[in-house]
Amino acid sequence: MQLKKNIILSICISTVIVLMNCTCSVEKKNTEVHKEKSETTVHTDSYTTLVAYISAVTTELQQIFPEEKIADPTPFTEKMDNICAHLKNAGKEQLHSPHLVDSILSLVYDTWQITFDPDRENLSSLLPHTVITSKRGSCLGVSLLFLLIAEKLHYPLYGILLPGHFFVRYDDGNVYRNIEPNKKGYNHPLAYYRWRYEVEDNSWYTMKNLSLAEVIAVVNYNLANICIKKGKVTQAKQFYRGCLAGLPDFAEAWGNYALAFIACRQPDSARLAFRRAYSLQPDLPGLAQNRGAFELGLAQYDSALAIYQNGLRYFSDDSELLYGAAYSFYSLGCFDSAVVYLRRVGDITDIAGREYKLYQLIKENQLRKK
Repeated sequence: MQLKKNIILSICISTVIVLMNCTCSVEKKNTEVHKEKSETTVHTDSYTTLVAYISAVTTELQQIFPEEKIADPTPFTEKMDNICAHLKNAGKEQLHSPHLVDSILSLVYDTWQITFDPDRENLSSLLPHTVITSKRGSCLGVSLLFLLIAEKLHYPLYGILLPGHFFVRYDDGNVYRNIEPNKKGYNHPLAYYRWRYEVEDNSWYTMKNLSLAEVIAVVNYNLANICIKKGKVTQAKQFYRGCLAGLPDFAEAWGNYALAFIACRQPDSARLAFRRAYSLQPDLPGLAQNRGAFELGLAQYDSALAIYQNGLRYFSDDSELLYGAAYSFYSLGCFDSAVVYLRRVGDITDIAGREYKLYQLIKENQLRKK
C-alpha cells in the first residue's frame, strides 16, 4: 500500500514526501484552487459498487501506463461471479455468521496462493485481478479481494485504514474479527494495531469501518503516489483529488497533493495544499521538511525559517529540519544563528558533509563583512 512517506523531492535540500517564486492575492489563489477542483469530475463517490470502480480505474490505468500491459478485468469479474455463487450455495448457513471468513481465507491463501508483495510501486500487486494472476499482493491489493467477495455476497467485511497499512474487518454489529492481509488473515487484536502503527487515542486514524467512498479514496491515494513516482504528475493530481473527495481530512493526501502542484509549477496551489495539511496534522512526519524546502526554493527565507522552527517543536533532533533552519538563517544573513543550528545537526568538520560546506560558506561571508 502506498501510504509510506518515500518519495524524494529536491528543492535546495532533499526532503521526504509526507508517506509533501510567486505570491498572489487571496482572490487569485482561491480562483486557482477552484480551477483545479473543476478540471475533472472523475474518481469521486459516484460509484455504487467497488467492482464498477475497479473496472473503470483499470481502463484509465491502461491508458496512463500502456507499457504495464494491464489486463482487462472482465474475465476476473466473471470468475468472481462464479466463485461467489459457489460460496453462496455451499455455505448458505454461514452467510450471516463470521464462519464464512475461514472459507474466504482458504480461497485467497490456499486455493489462489496469494502472498504478500512489499513493492509499493507495483500496480499488479494493487489491482485485484492482477493480484490473482501474479499471486502477489500488497496489503491493499489483497484486502480489495476480500472486499470484492464481500460485496458480491452482501457480507459484512470492511476496510480499515492505518498509517502505511490497510486491513479488513468482519463486523456484523455483534461480532467483529480483524483480518490481517499480510499474515494470511490472522486476527490481530486492536491493541496490536494501536501499538504497531502508533495510533493514539486522538489520532485521525480511528480504525473505523470505511464506507465504499472511503475505500475508493484510499485506492486513489495509492494510485496517485504511484503516478507521482513514475512522473505522471497530472494524473497524480487527478487521483489525489479523487482521494480527497472521499477523505477530505486526510493530511497525508494534502501533503502529497502539494508536491504534485510543485511538479506542475503551481506554487500558489502547492502552498494552499501544504497549509491544509498543516491545519489537519501539524506534526505529520515529513510535512515541515517539504514545506520548508518548498519555500527555500522560492527564496522565501523568512517563511522557510518559521516552518522549520515550528517543525522542530515536534521533531527537535530531526537533521533535515535543523539543516533547513541553518540554511534559512544563512540566507537571511544571520550567520551566528546558522552555525548554532549546524552544530546541532552533527560534525561540521567532516569535509564530505553538507554541514561542512555550508559552514565554509558562512565563514567566507563573515570574513567579507569584516
